[in-house]
Amino acid sequence: MFCGEGQLADLHRLMEEAAGILDLEAPELYVRQNPVPNAYTLAIAGRKPFVVIHTSLVELLTPAELQVCLEHPTRHLLSQKKIPFQTLLNFWLKSWEQVCVYNHKCLDSFAEHPKSI
Repeated sequence: MFCGEGQLADLHRLMEEAAGILDLEAPELYVRQNPVPNAYTLAIAGRKPFVVIHTSLVELLTPAELQVCLEHPTRHLLSQKKIPFQTLLNFWLKSWEQVCVYNHKCLDSFAEHPKSI
């Protein structure tokens, strides 16, 4: 869910303040429903960077703590730790390769011992 002046305005204000502390333009902010506390940023060349914060953090933390959680991924933008799209694609392909290798081993095991599963 997008956070802006008209929607989740308190979180939007915290993001604006966090970016102001770092002397940056505030990235877009989104809230994702997820029980695992996390916040992260993504910056793709040619597109505006954004920060995602999980609902579990919003529920667990005070406004001051949330601001720190928003400042941390925004700090990555300050240091220009952007992941090139090719690097992201290579990571995804390598991960997918591992899944395929694992599945292949499972299928081989099942073919050898079909009653064991």
